[in-house]
Amino acid sequence: QTRWQEVLRTQLEEGLKDVDKSCVTIAYEPVWAIGPGKIPPDKEYIQKIGAFVKEITGDMDVVYGGGLKQDNAAMLASVPDMDGGLIALTRFSGEIGFYPEEYLEIVKLYLTAEKA
Repeated sequence: QTRWQEVLRTQLEEGLKDVDKSCVTIAYEPVWAIGPGKIPPDKEYIQKIGAFVKEITGDMDVVYGGGLKQDNAAMLASVPDMDGGLIALTRFSGEIGFYPEEYLEIVKLYLTAEKA
């Protein structure tokens, strides 16, 4: 087992202890990708994490928590072991603010993407 597997396994086992798993969805984003200007993980990495989380949790739903945007919605939708994603409606560069008008476009891109 690698270090990331040990850490993630511990977080999941401790975090889900005594929890009704039928009421929970796991949202995952690596700590090194959080925040403006950080580089998000690629599809291969996200798939690897999704598969691991499902293995450890007994196939619980897992979504990518780094934020679905217009430029990554189709890619994230194509990841087999990810069940969805959190939509990023806040911009942290340029005109900082909340842009809900992009919501439907993000949903459309996600829903029309092909699962790999």
